[in-house]
Amino acid sequence: NDVQAIVGPTNEPAWVIDYGRGDAGRLSSSTLPALAGYPNVSVPVGVVGGLPVGMSVFGPKNLAKLLQLAMMIERGCGPRPWPGLV
Repeated sequence: NDVQAIVGPTNEPAWVIDYGRGDAGRLSSSTLPALAGYPNVSVPVGVVGGLPVGMSVFGPKNLAKLLQLAMMIERGCGPRPWPGLV
């Protein structure tokens, strides 16, 4: 099928840190590529509810190509606002 890379959301939107109880321990979008032995780059693509969201690019194992693909995604998203303080 000659797939060059897989692109998908990086987790859900970021969560607010609970200083009393800590993070909720959610699953990560990097688990599957890590188990398969492929690199993963997360690229910021926007803000939802004042918190950052990203896209993950999995593979190829050639890091120069992977970073080139990630840079193309980031540039394609255009300027993004800075995450706000919640």
